[in-house]
Amino acid sequence: MAATEEVKGILEKARELSRPNYEFCYAHMVARKSTRFPAEDTKKAIKNALKLKCTTCANCCRQLSPVFTENDIKKISKKQKKTPAALIKQYFRKSRESEGFVLRRMPCPFLKDNKCSIYSVRPDTCKSFPHLSHDDLSGHPLLAFENTRICPQVFLTIKELRENYEKNGKK
Repeated sequence: MAATEEVKGILEKARELSRPNYEFCYAHMVARKSTRFPAEDTKKAIKNALKLKCTTCANCCRQLSPVFTENDIKKISKKQKKTPAALIKQYFRKSRESEGFVLRRMPCPFLKDNKCSIYSVRPDTCKSFPHLSHDDLSGHPLLAFENTRICPQVFLTIKELRENYEKNGKK
């Protein structure tokens, strides 16, 4: 299932606003010597962005491979009624950057009709993406920026934060 016109428009806008969004995230991190956006400014932006449902897009499942642990693979193999070895051979390779496994090919083979066919046993990295569960986007503003290119929810959050800061003179 292809992304909707709304999602395509949002992702196009994310590309257009890439520079100002980067500068905003970078300035926020450097000028404030903080890796968090203020919760009072962020909570509303996240709430507004989450109105767009993940299943509208599933872009993360098309472009990113989470790291799968051996435990993840055991759970998935049980759900898929395959051995872990068979699952690894079919879908995974060892990660070069971290412990565990990554997908051999994208999009994720478990994505079916924009929904996760292993949702109940999906890896923790999938559960936490797009990392909007904290009211201050804790972690790293530049990671949030990177995710604007993949996830419309993150783009809409950063865009609203940036526009509010610019409107209120808080650049």
